[in-house]
Amino acid sequence: MFKYIKVVILVLALSGCASTEMKKYTGHHIDQVITRWGAPNAAIKLSNGGASYTWTGGYDLFSQPCRKTFTTNSRGIIIQYNVSSDSC
Repeated sequence: MFKYIKVVILVLALSGCASTEMKKYTGHHIDQVITRWGAPNAAIKLSNGGASYTWTGGYDLFSQPCRKTFTTNSRGIIIQYNVSSDSC
């Protein structure tokens, strides 16, 4: 029983770690992320002049692939972020 409780506590403690790291880049230029994380696995230009950049790698606790995406405005400033799972 204690083993199950420890796993639940660990999952709760780790959840949101990726989004917390990603949040600090909001308002900054995408080049800061690229410098730290390397080239994205995918980049798409948007019709509003902005872009969407996605990094993939690793798996969450449920064996789903982790995807971290930043959206920028036309000047390359990060305006939004998304992570595919809270346990990435």
